[in-house]
Amino acid sequence: MERYQGLGRWTLSARTTRFQYLNKLWGNFLSKASNLIRGIWSRFEELRDNRQKGDLAAPANTEENWVFANYVSLGRDCEVGFQLKRVLGAQEAGFFNWNITDAPALLALLQHDFSGILEAENLSLYGGGSLVHDRSHNFMVHHEFDTELFSQAPDFDRKLEKLRDKFVYFIEKFRETAASPDKTVYFYKCFHSEARDLATALQPLLARYHGDNPFNIVVIQTQDRFEPDWGLPGIHNRYVKRFAPHEDTPDAHVPSWDNIFREFPHKRGLRLANY
Repeated sequence: MERYQGLGRWTLSARTTRFQYLNKLWGNFLSKASNLIRGIWSRFEELRDNRQKGDLAAPANTEENWVFANYVSLGRDCEVGFQLKRVLGAQEAGFFNWNITDAPALLALLQHDFSGILEAENLSLYGGGSLVHDRSHNFMVHHEFDTELFSQAPDFDRKLEKLRDKFVYFIEKFRETAASPDKTVYFYKCFHSEARDLATALQPLLARYHGDNPFNIVVIQTQDRFEPDWGLPGIHNRYVKRFAPHEDTPDAHVPSWDNIFREFPHKRGLRLANY
């Protein structure tokens, strides 16, 4: 009888020990789970606060050879310039930022090193007077001229000189950026039906300015023109859902643009919309 009583006491003691062990395991699990949840919630609040404050987003690809020091717009119009300003948080001076520069005009300007631009005899009003058409290379610029009198206005020469000074600065900035050893990426918004041919013609023209300095070209089209990656070194075909309307250039499809900028990150970081 005592043997069975001892066995009963041992069984009860074993059960108590097992219960204490399981209780300890459960307590450890709850503690770790609680810490994990607190960590996740803290990170969520941090990301939410950063988004609300517009803090810089870390580059998606941080390999040193794939982070760019210079973003440069090649046009075709203001949409690229607006998007660069949005993600960099500052306006970058650039020749092509606020012009309308179709593909043939872009190639001609680079081929001839911007020569002969903004000569009075080549200028005329365009688009109801909102732009000036420069026939030298067939591109359009914004202006401050009198839209009624234009070249007959008393202040035409003064305003033309002011416009020239601004574009001389833009040209010098373009050359200095290309001469820098820092890595540059060019963005071109393309309506041209032969986008690949345009890119391959554009690359050697830009190489004249860069010499041995590294650069990449991103040709941006709408999804209806989608092609698999061209597989051309230093040239990348990328796509957005839609382009901004002509009458409302800032109204771009922001998530599409952000996907492109994530792939070609800037060393200063990017102010992405994250939606």
